[in-house]
Amino acid sequence: MKKFLTSAIIVLMAVLFSSNPVFAASDTYDLDDLELQVRIPSGYIVITRNISANAPILRDLGMTKAEVVRQFEASNIYLNAVSETHNEEIVVIMTENALSNFSQFSDTTLLALVSAIEDQYADFGLIVSKYDIYQHPQAKFIRLYFYDTANTVHGLQYYTVYNGKSINFTMRSYEGSLSSRQEANIKTVVDSVQFDKAPPASAPGNDTASFLHTDPDSGVTFTVPDNWTQEEFSKDREFIDVKFVSTKDDGCSIIYGSTDIWEQMPAADKIGYTRGELNNAAFTKSDVAEMFNTTADKISVVTYNGKQYYKGELKYTSDAYGINVSVTMTQLVYIDNGWMYTFQFSGSDTHKLYPDFEKLLSSVQYPITSNMPNSDSADNSSSNADNTGKSDNVSVVITVIILLVIAVIAGVTLLSAKKISKPKNRSNNTAVQETTILCKNCGQSLPQDSKFCHVCGTKTNMEDNQQ
Repeated sequence: MKKFLTSAIIVLMAVLFSSNPVFAASDTYDLDDLELQVRIPSGYIVITRNISANAPILRDLGMTKAEVVRQFEASNIYLNAVSETHNEEIVVIMTENALSNFSQFSDTTLLALVSAIEDQYADFGLIVSKYDIYQHPQAKFIRLYFYDTANTVHGLQYYTVYNGKSINFTMRSYEGSLSSRQEANIKTVVDSVQFDKAPPASAPGNDTASFLHTDPDSGVTFTVPDNWTQEEFSKDREFIDVKFVSTKDDGCSIIYGSTDIWEQMPAADKIGYTRGELNNAAFTKSDVAEMFNTTADKISVVTYNGKQYYKGELKYTSDAYGINVSVTMTQLVYIDNGWMYTFQFSGSDTHKLYPDFEKLLSSVQYPITSNMPNSDSADNSSSNADNTGKSDNVSVVITVIILLVIAVIAGVTLLSAKKISKPKNRSNNTAVQETTILCKNCGQSLPQDSKFCHVCGTKTNMEDNQQ
């Protein structure tokens, strides 16, 4: 890739210093090797491998067609368009790929894929600031915003794999950040692409009807939208009550869990508190940020059906498959009457299925507080206690919640990885036996005094695990 960038700069510089540039009107270019046609807007000098040997631009460049083609071939360039204002260029490159078509993958899978190649971009001095999925009528593109540190260039790239070919359409800005016009221009180019071969038909996924889900422990109910189904866990998991998966986007999931925090607190930590005081109002964004191991500016407050939730968009990395894959998850937490309710979506709020998540949240019905077990009336014996220790107790409560939140997040992040991971063999490592125990659910090695597994959240049984 670096070689490509260097060659592109050489071509650009030659064009910038040409004395008599000629700009073509908006025109369509056949890129036969890519099996597509693309339209480039007016105001660009366009060079392809099929350029005429007598083209005026070659005289301006002081190059022959053979020299241009050699540069293009060395860098996998098939089209280079430099703007009239000399401050930007559009580059089209292609290489062969073992994959067939991005359209065969779900958005969730592709977003995981691009997170894996983010480090590879960084190796070439390209810092990716954000990315998403762009749906073309014939193809699915990964859209990346990047900064080329070596050449001080801002860029926007549309990347797809189509019929076994990796194809990039990239706008590179040489005068600061990308403008809205530049972003619109490269999008227009991509939208104009017509592939010669029809894309492969992908399975549409099953259509399913919405249904009501009831939490048997807390009494919470909510409606699961159309085209989502409940997926059974292979093992019992504490703190994760239920998982729903999309029938339209393989890998996209919604997780729900409820936990009676008050019930799990030691009696000494309840002094000066009532169950009813353990609610959202007892926590700040900073408290929630500590739960999520992030900063307060990453936490927001959102409202659904009259209830306020703390919301965090979090990124977690796993190397369970031999490569670093970052998973973005949106986590919402609502605390009321000593209960913590968590809802998690496997993606950001820009994901195409996020509106389904919001539909679910808007349908949630919580039980009336007075009907909850161990409500305030049952805890009034401690209401007259000295309240000076409440601030200290808050940190204890936060610690409990941190364990629970981490359990939910880790359980989802590594849910698929557990299917291929193997428990560690204690008999092969005596030193580990002496200082650790193994999680009975996932086999993770843990400190002996661990009460919960930090990977899957399962409560440990130290008597059973210790040797």
